[in-house]
Amino acid sequence: MVVPTLLNASYLMVDPHPYAQLPIPRLNGLVGLRCPKCFTAMVYKRANQDSWLIGCPTPSNSHNWKTWRCDQLNHEIALINLGEPRPIVSTPEDWGPRVSPFGEILEPELPPAPKQAYHPYASPRTASYSPTLAQRAKTNLQCKRFFEGVTSQNHKKTANKECPSQFCRGCCVEFGSPACRVHPRVLKNPTPQRHFEPTTTHEHPSLATTSSAQNSRSSKAPASQARPHQWAQTSNSLGRRLDVNTHAMIQQNRAQREQEAARQAVNIIDQRKMVTIYLWVDELESRPITAMFPQWPTACLNQSPLLVQAVVKAVGPQWNQALTVWDTELYAWRETLVNYPHRYQTNHRSLVVRLENVKVPMSAIPSSLRPPKDESSIPPLDAFWSNSELPPICDMPSTPPQGLEIQGTMESVESKGSSPSNPSIKLEAGLDEIEPSTSSSPVRSSIIIDLLESPAPPASSQFEQLEAPTVPSALKKRWPGSTVLVSSLLAWYKDTLKGNLQQKWTEHFGAEWRLCISTVYRYHLWIGAVECHIMEAKFRSQPQATVGEARNVYQKEFKKVASLSTAAPKPAPR
Repeated sequence: MVVPTLLNASYLMVDPHPYAQLPIPRLNGLVGLRCPKCFTAMVYKRANQDSWLIGCPTPSNSHNWKTWRCDQLNHEIALINLGEPRPIVSTPEDWGPRVSPFGEILEPELPPAPKQAYHPYASPRTASYSPTLAQRAKTNLQCKRFFEGVTSQNHKKTANKECPSQFCRGCCVEFGSPACRVHPRVLKNPTPQRHFEPTTTHEHPSLATTSSAQNSRSSKAPASQARPHQWAQTSNSLGRRLDVNTHAMIQQNRAQREQEAARQAVNIIDQRKMVTIYLWVDELESRPITAMFPQWPTACLNQSPLLVQAVVKAVGPQWNQALTVWDTELYAWRETLVNYPHRYQTNHRSLVVRLENVKVPMSAIPSSLRPPKDESSIPPLDAFWSNSELPPICDMPSTPPQGLEIQGTMESVESKGSSPSNPSIKLEAGLDEIEPSTSSSPVRSSIIIDLLESPAPPASSQFEQLEAPTVPSALKKRWPGSTVLVSSLLAWYKDTLKGNLQQKWTEHFGAEWRLCISTVYRYHLWIGAVECHIMEAKFRSQPQATVGEARNVYQKEFKKVASLSTAAPKPAPR
């Protein structure tokens, strides 16, 4: 006959690794499973004759006390350690011989004798003498109170195997559980019987006789008065009636408990901790996997059994527990082990994971995980193309249009009292005669352009307007201070790769700061030690980050370049 399994699927493993094994049972040792109510690692509390008492090591624990048979427990632990999935379905024939918690083989347990239903008013039966019943089987079970503490005055060495605590009679009555049916307790202060005295009346003798007879009948105690039933709340009664208000209150409390249990069942899974994993085991396509990480945004990849199962299926059992993850802070691939914790960004609930030998193109990564586009990059030529059609191209006429007259000589132009000496070509547009207007503004004459005369030099006022902006007289000292942005410092470093160091510094900072050659070369070496692309990726999401903040982040490299000692200064000799 199939019996209920002990290690069912409701018990979570303490070690979430798919190949984790359960430890060997021992006293005060870990079971390797968690309590399904409080998620505490359970412990082997007490070793019985052929079973273990298992519970949670929490203060005032009042739940999940289990008594598991040793033979069935050993059978299920062995199958689970060999890789069998839970639950383990078995029969008593599969468990082997009956054993103790310490591995000793015990005799088979005798089947219990059939018991009749208890009746509180049943008359005692006289059992016939039987020599088999008179001979009591001897047992070698010792009283366990001797190993736990002080014993009673009536302590016996041999214990009763049917006692739940496995104590002798004296120790069980004094120190054992009151629920023991083998060793009943004797009440020290039994309930006194109520005696009713007959009332004397001065009425008719027959009435007095009748009342005395009724009092004598009521004074007789019922059959259960000498030994009250164990289920009775009070003596001489087996229960009490409840009014309508009490029934309504019980129903309301039950409805509230059911609603609270349903509400907790809905909130067991926190959707904010659900993450989508894009797994690349080959270069063809990715496999989306939904995983739940209880400590998100801090997570270990081995907390997703589907991810581990997919990788083991693709690679095999020789997998070295290593994967490559796309890092959204560095915007690069990062190799890690599946049991190493890592803190991810809370605004991204998508992970891209690949094997070490799989190449994933940048276009296959979700757009939300890609690095942001650099606005300072040169736009493509397609951005300057116009969508509208261009006008048709026409040949220019070889002869001048009508209305234009070419003259070999040009009339003198009054300009500061001087006349041109070289011949010129006068171009006049054939315009219609304009009627004289009555306005007070003078009528402008036609514009005459002299193409043979050299252009006049510009006036001095024009040079004053085209001059460069004035340089402030007072330049700042101690460049770059703590206010210069990291982006401007990196832009200067990129320009120095193609030109002179001091010249590029003057173009970027010369209008505001005073030049200090040693400081310029020191910061140039510092950026080279950190590497420009690493510093740029670190502060890409912080456009207002200053050089002072960058020095705090890369303080070790800065002290190394500046030849500063990180150790504490030694005291001067006296």
